[in-house]
Amino acid sequence: MKTRATLTILSSVGILVLGMAFLVAISAPKFGTFRVSPAPRDLRDNLGDLQRAEVVHHATSGRFVAVLEPYPATEDAPWGTGPGGSPFEPLGWEREGGTLGQYWVGVADDGADFTAHGTAGGEHYVVHATGEPERWAGL
Repeated sequence: MKTRATLTILSSVGILVLGMAFLVAISAPKFGTFRVSPAPRDLRDNLGDLQRAEVVHHATSGRFVAVLEPYPATEDAPWGTGPGGSPFEPLGWEREGGTLGQYWVGVADDGADFTAHGTAGGEHYVVHATGEPERWAGL
């Protein structure tokens, strides 16, 4: 009698373990391709930091730093790669932590204002020398 009860418990545990193994096997590929995508708040926070760096740089040097091409080359590329490092080095700015995204800055012809852009995961935000980062409405 004791052997039969032990076999019933062992077979129940075995079925439970097999079920869990199956769930792990089908979910593992999904986690392997998981990619961190920034929340809109991350883009706004990074643009706010970039805005402050531009304003401080302007106060000390008399000019804003233009970065005309989106940097880095892709949203998930590491920061500071390529010859010369990051084009934002004169500002001492880089995107925070592991957030993804590309950033660039256009400076007005008279040098009195700038528009900084941040984009990632289909989100696009802008900020000027004054004001808050806001969702870009496009042209």
